Amino acid sequence: MNNESYVSVELKGYLDGLRLIIDSDASIAEIESAIKQRLANLGDSLTGTTVRIEQQQNRSLSPEDVNYFYSLMQQEYGLAPPDSDEEVASTPRLTSPSNEQPIRGIPANPPNAPIYQEPFSEEKEKAEFIRHTLRSGQVERFLEGNIIVIGDVNPGAEVTASGDIIILGNLRGIAHAGALGNIAAAVVAMNMEPTQLRIGNIITRPPSRKRRRKPMMEVARIKQGNVIVEDFEGF
Repeated sequence: MNNESYVSVELKGYLDGLRLIIDSDASIAEIESAIKQRLANLGDSLTGTTVRIEQQQNRSLSPEDVNYFYSLMQQEYGLAPPDSDEEVASTPRLTSPSNEQPIRGIPANPPNAPIYQEPFSEEKEKAEFIRHTLRSGQVERFLEGNIIVIGDVNPGAEVTASGDIIILGNLRGIAHAGALGNIAAAVVAMNMEPTQLRIGNIITRPPSRKRRRKPMMEVARIKQGNVIVEDFEGF
């Protein structure tokens, strides 16, 4: 299949977890290859997230194929299958419009294609507000868009979003923006001292530095393949 607009697997984030949408025109081997390519760079911040398989209309995967794909995603990528033996849902063809468009879903890249990094339409963006400080052991995930934390993210706490992460306080824990593969995502914080910082599939730990006397908004973005932290002057 040489059509550049064709995708056999698409991963989207919802409040209840992830949905893996499979195109009916793809062979089982093509589906498996696309799943591996799409999930290879998710990292461990989504471990334990529930993933549900949906497929294009007019195609019915066998129960054996469905169980194989769930087993593959669980064993190799740490994604959890649904709790119950629910039927695989049907969805329109991947290249056609859909009435329900989740935010920041990223299609599987065809071989040799560049990593997705185009900004999303602002009118489609969603945001989850966290109105308290996150303490050690607390984890917040939002796979439909951006997370805004009104408070600090302390060491041992973790924030994961498919879009941008904005922290109106100190970032001293773990932040993973663009968790579904969007390397155009950014992390913004009043004071950037994370134990780990990840954007898309790129992980970094900023070097130790003296704390500023007066907090100033900073932004972490990917530039030329590296995560760069600089003063925030707007998106």
